[in-house]
Amino acid sequence: MLRLANILACLFAAVLALAIAAPSFAAVDDTQGPEYVIGIDDVLAISVSNRPELGGSATVLTDGTISVPEVGLVKAAGKTSKQLAKEIEDGLSKLYNNLTVTVAVTSAKAYRVRVLGAVKSPGAVPYRPGMKLVDAVLLSGGITGKPGRMRGRLVRGTGNAQELNINAALEKPEGAANVDLQTDDLLVLDETDPAKSKIYVMGRVKSPGAFDEGEDGLFLLAALTLAGYPMDDAALTKCYVQRGGEKLPVNLFESVGKGRLDPAIQAMVLRAGDILVVPAIDNRIQVMGQVTKPGEFPIPETRDIRVLDAIGLAGGPTQVADLKKAGVFRVTDGKPTLIKVDLVKMQRSGDMTKNFVMQKDDMLFLPMRGPAGFRIESLMSPLSLFYYLGRL
Repeated sequence: MLRLANILACLFAAVLALAIAAPSFAAVDDTQGPEYVIGIDDVLAISVSNRPELGGSATVLTDGTISVPEVGLVKAAGKTSKQLAKEIEDGLSKLYNNLTVTVAVTSAKAYRVRVLGAVKSPGAVPYRPGMKLVDAVLLSGGITGKPGRMRGRLVRGTGNAQELNINAALEKPEGAANVDLQTDDLLVLDETDPAKSKIYVMGRVKSPGAFDEGEDGLFLLAALTLAGYPMDDAALTKCYVQRGGEKLPVNLFESVGKGRLDPAIQAMVLRAGDILVVPAIDNRIQVMGQVTKPGEFPIPETRDIRVLDAIGLAGGPTQVADLKKAGVFRVTDGKPTLIKVDLVKMQRSGDMTKNFVMQKDDMLFLPMRGPAGFRIESLMSPLSLFYYLGRL
């Protein structure tokens, strides 16, 4: 038993001596993987079997090199640990025999992907195998604008630029838009010109202008609401959307004029750069003579304009207006006709049959009272009409 104990003690001492004599190897950073590409600022542990004095720690310099005893400067950046170990081993084999070199990345500090532009923390981020576009964006703190407004470019070492769809990548990270990244990639993210992300509403609305597209576009009816809704003289049946070189007709009569559901209009979405045009009505009437504000007035598509309505639009009659001898001048089939209107009788009797609907191009005329007043029949004479209008 004593002899066996002595033998075991000798074996233990021998194993301990071998362990002490063996060179020390730095632990490999397993998170990098065997295909990790060494980059600038990475810290490496180099071990050389039987020649521990040739090993040690090395940091990759800004030019991508490290200094190895007996070999000199060796290009490390752009290589895997295995490739670099082989190159160092080949260099030492010219001086020594039976050497094995091991290289391990003990601290991965190489900032291999740069993210510039509209991110919260622009700069360099550490590259990892399998890294994708969204990973780099998140490591940079995320984007500072709306995804729909972001424009992205990927610039590789060759100098070639690839357009990126940032919105699609963020919405669907598992999709093709979330591209794979490589070491030394440069990501440039820009927020598009705000003016190019606007939707415009022009024409006969209360507050025409430019409005934010939003994340997924802006519904047409929402854009109308932001613009203050169409005015009374808006031609609802003749609206359109100018989209690039295309003109898309939009009939708002049912949805806006009548307040009825029009599924097509309700579902229509405007995109950045779209211009919604609400034109003015072509159909108009005139109110002339002894009224407060003579002039031309549109006929709304949503309601009729009757004789009394027309006088109201013109601000009402003046104090010298002859309400008994008003009349409407109308051209029918190319022939002028005169429809006399006794406004006093209409109001006293309550008979509104003479309060008829005005038609396109009708002219309502209120003459002046008294012998010198302009007689309504004189409207049939264009020369007399022009003479009177010149006196207004």
